[in-house]
Amino acid sequence: ASPVITAANTVIVPTQISGGAFQLNAFTGSTGASLYALSTDYGAPTSTITPVYQPVLVNTASGTRLYYAGAGGSILYITNPDSATPGTPVRQVFYTTLSDYQTRAASFNSTVFINTPITADANGDIFFGFRVQGTAPSPLSTQDGFARIDTNGNGTYVLAGTAAADS
Repeated sequence: ASPVITAANTVIVPTQISGGAFQLNAFTGSTGASLYALSTDYGAPTSTITPVYQPVLVNTASGTRLYYAGAGGSILYITNPDSATPGTPVRQVFYTTLSDYQTRAASFNSTVFINTPITADANGDIFFGFRVQGTAPSPLSTQDGFARIDTNGNGTYVLAGTAAADS
């Protein structure tokens, strides 16, 4: 994936590390000094290729957020990505409540995967694709799709078959 760079010149580099895990490494752009590393519980779907692990920076009314993929199709974000001690990661899900995700995390984590880069619009809403392997718990099923999460954490999605009008 490509690095993302904040307005304050913090360079954030997504990296695949041993065992197929991913992390984000932040550096001061002017000196190359390491600021922090963010671990993630993201796992890639089973495939012959690894999807791009691409975070996105979003400016919101409350400041800059760094969004990145987590396990089970969840999204994590931190605030203050230019600080050596950024905010604690916040988890969001697009298909259910956070408490429902946490209750059934093992089932979601083994079947739902973000498989596209994350992108954002001018309002700070983020968008990404997801893949379902096997049968995901309700409300998802066996279809892949596209998701949106707004800056308040409200998620919506459309299944690929519905989007393509192809059952």
